[in-house]
Amino acid sequence: GSDENGGYFENDLTVLFMEGQKILHFEQPSVSLKIRSDTSDAVWDAALDLLSKGGGMPSFLNDSLIIRSLVRAGFSQKEANTFCNVGCYEATPYGNTFGGTVSGIITLVEVFAKFFAQDAEYDTFDDFLNAWEAFLQEQYLTVYLPSFAARRENIRTHSASTFLGLIMDGCIESLKLPEQCGAQNNIFSVNLGGIGTVTDSLLCVKHFVYDAQIWTLPELRRQVEENYPDEEVLALLRSYPVRFGSGDAYSNQLAAREAQLLASLVTDHPFDREIKMLPSLFHFTGDILAEEI
Repeated sequence: GSDENGGYFENDLTVLFMEGQKILHFEQPSVSLKIRSDTSDAVWDAALDLLSKGGGMPSFLNDSLIIRSLVRAGFSQKEANTFCNVGCYEATPYGNTFGGTVSGIITLVEVFAKFFAQDAEYDTFDDFLNAWEAFLQEQYLTVYLPSFAARRENIRTHSASTFLGLIMDGCIESLKLPEQCGAQNNIFSVNLGGIGTVTDSLLCVKHFVYDAQIWTLPELRRQVEENYPDEEVLALLRSYPVRFGSGDAYSNQLAAREAQLLASLVTDHPFDREIKMLPSLFHFTGDILAEEI
């Protein structure tokens, strides 16, 4: 990874931890590796050797990209340069940050299913898309954001990490515990799961309802509500090649549009001036409805 000045940094422990994981096969804690264009061959060899043994470790973190993102999010260059990985892949400055990296969760598939079930007609796909985005914004501001504020307030009033307050920069100076926003940085991260499935759903509505006009919106809605009694409908939807990650220009544009909307919803609506709101586009099972698990 990088040192505090942005220069490349590694030491003997970089390779030693990966060698240890290769022998011990721990599921937790997970092993991750910051990579840069100047990562040494010795580190790459150790990382690829460990990866070849199975277990999905190490995870690779794009050091330069994450550093730029953290700076854009308002952290100092030094804090960004020396970020640590929390859990799976949640980049967080260390030593002075109370990082609520999995504080809030939105399963976008559930929100989209609620919108799609509404008995409404739209003349064009743009009308459908705009109505969906308006519904998503309304749900975030009136349902999710108040629940996030209540959850954070519950943490503030019912949790006390006394020892953490002694070692985290800012807490002693402010005479407040980490849960009370005593640290120099306080994060509330909103995990936004299911953007791939929502993008695919929008692409299918655009093609099958509005472009090719194979079904009407009520006809497709009935198939969804009744869990696809017509198997040919499901087969057509599954085989449609334009989808999230396919490299299609419009699918990329649509996914970027939805991601930007979600990110703006999170960052532009803080519920506490002392807390930094950060979006993250993942959470496990986020592309699966609960009843399907």
